[in-house]
Amino acid sequence: MLKSINIPYLITRGPFKIFIIVMVLLVTVLSLNWNLYLIDKHMTETALHETRGVFTLILTTRKWNSIHQGVYVKVTDKTKPNPYLNDAERDIIAEGILYTKMNPAYMTREIADLTQSGTNVALHISSLAPVNPNNKPDAWEKKALEEFIKGKKEYYGFTETKRGLEFRYASPLYMERECLQCHTAEHSVQNIRGTISVSLPSEPLLNMLKPQKESIKMFHLFAFIIFSAIIWLTLTKLQEHLQERRKMEQLIKHQAYHDSLTGLPNRRMYEQILQQAIKIAEQEKTQLGIAFLDLDGFKKANDAFGHQVGDELLKQVAKRLVSEIRNGDIVARQGGDEFVVLINAIEGTEEMIKVAERILKSIAKSFTIQAHEITVTTSIGISIFPRDGQDFTELIKKADTALYKSKSNGRNRYTFYHRSPTGRT
Repeated sequence: MLKSINIPYLITRGPFKIFIIVMVLLVTVLSLNWNLYLIDKHMTETALHETRGVFTLILTTRKWNSIHQGVYVKVTDKTKPNPYLNDAERDIIAEGILYTKMNPAYMTREIADLTQSGTNVALHISSLAPVNPNNKPDAWEKKALEEFIKGKKEYYGFTETKRGLEFRYASPLYMERECLQCHTAEHSVQNIRGTISVSLPSEPLLNMLKPQKESIKMFHLFAFIIFSAIIWLTLTKLQEHLQERRKMEQLIKHQAYHDSLTGLPNRRMYEQILQQAIKIAEQEKTQLGIAFLDLDGFKKANDAFGHQVGDELLKQVAKRLVSEIRNGDIVARQGGDEFVVLINAIEGTEEMIKVAERILKSIAKSFTIQAHEITVTTSIGISIFPRDGQDFTELIKKADTALYKSKSNGRNRYTFYHRSPTGRT
């Protein structure tokens, strides 16, 4: 089963703040790219609208020309007869002036020249099988024509040309009934006969949108800095709060299981420890020694020198007891001037005798507290698991009984609990 995630613990880890800042950076970058994409999309839509409008206007003009089966214009140095127009009435003379017929294609080229000279928009008519070599498609137009044959209705996008980066638009030119007079042999109605590409320089649009893009970038940079600072400060404060809360919880937990004066495990904790030690001893077939201690003369010293000295005496006694046992063994405070010592994995009573004698000798040494020389001793009662009992209550009770015997026999001594053959203690 998966353990639940400890969110408060996770937040108090240093890398968590860095992780959050990285996430803010990621969101900022995504937002920036999205906004730049929207700007580019708007630029594309603007360019598409303009080029599509030009194409529609040219297409309407060509339609008007087709309906009137071409228009006659005066022949000049700039407007000469179309050598590619196969029409017996291409040229006529009226009132002594030479006129030539201008068909849709010729008119489109004329409009293209005028448009490009007056604006930056470029027009080019092209076909996959052009009659006029000038109508030969470039690579982009060829690709557009191929897409039209496949059924596509429009082809557009930004591309590099001789004039630089441009937005180009093209849509297919379909054969109409009015056009059949010149193209009957090779076309039918609704056939694609070519296209007109409309090219719009991108530089004006890019220059127009550049300040907007720079503003968007600066906004996201400042937003990232501000949000990162706010989040960092907030998480720092939250971490401090959670760390204080964690310390308080640890303190409360420690106080619940430890004696507030000596820092030793209290009765609640050593009961759990002893029960666990009993289980381990049962599994490993070993013995445990439980020593119940009571200080001799503590009440007299406490009354004579005061509770402050008495408390310090208990703390020093606790330190001496801890110094006389092995790592892994336990000293706990039962309450008042009573202590319990748990010795794990003993081989027999001889080992407990050595522990008891060390404790008696250590406690009998005088204590110096606030310039007072204080001497106390201790009486010890000892029970052995599993010989004297199988659980915490029974073993403590037997050790307490042995302690009472030590007291009644003159104090400053140890006594093992044992039962006589008659069943009397």
